[in-house]
Amino acid sequence: MRLVVGLLLSCGVIACAARDNRPEPGNRKTYEGLYLSGFEASIFLPEGVAEHWWLSGDVPPVPGSERKGLPGLGDALVMRIAVDGTVTDKGLWGHLGSGERELTVARILERKPATLDEFQLASCKLPSPEWATNEDLQTSDAYCAALKSRLK
Repeated sequence: MRLVVGLLLSCGVIACAARDNRPEPGNRKTYEGLYLSGFEASIFLPEGVAEHWWLSGDVPPVPGSERKGLPGLGDALVMRIAVDGTVTDKGLWGHLGSGERELTVARILERKPATLDEFQLASCKLPSPEWATNEDLQTSDAYCAALKSRLK
């Protein structure tokens, strides 16, 4: 019985230790996810949240040597980050209103390299935007299926 209670308690502690990325507008909080920085792009995909956010504030500085030429994005960079920041309510944020929320970064906690494939795969898990046409959705679905197949 002690073993069962001990296991349940330790599982509860582990669950509490996991970061909760749910947006809390106006409250400073820690968020983790994938970040793409490129030409007119500052996109953050928070882990476990099916949204894309515009990243502003103390955005991670990126040396030119780490940037790669990515199709349509110029010298872009993808990285996995953890930041302290404040998120807004839903709206149209960033370049041409491309972000569903804006995350204003107060402090960078962690920064690790990531790949464009990781970013694109995470993007495939997002719901299609309201403005997308049926043709856009078919292209997107086919692209995501091919990407998932290629990355297996």
